[in-house]
Amino acid sequence: PEAALAVPNEEALAEERQVRDDQIRCAEAAVSGIRSILTGAQFYRLQQYCIEGKTESEIAEAEGVTQQAVSKSLVSALKKSREIFEKRSKNGCEKA
Repeated sequence: PEAALAVPNEEALAEERQVRDDQIRCAEAAVSGIRSILTGAQFYRLQQYCIEGKTESEIAEAEGVTQQAVSKSLVSALKKSREIFEKRSKNGCEKA
């Protein structure tokens, strides 16, 4: 006999949607928190490095600065960002 496929009920689907919505809300709050503590250059460089996958050298070339300047900026941005995430993980999704 074939195994019956489990069809999620409306309650289960609603719960999954709620969890996903909560995760999105927390992620948006984290990004907002990070953006508020970083300089514009740090936020841009962090986005280019972590999300766009650019190297420090590529970012530096595009901005007309040294790779060392970008590296120093990213180290500082990552440290500040880590602090925000640590506070949020202790406090849940509440503002850090």
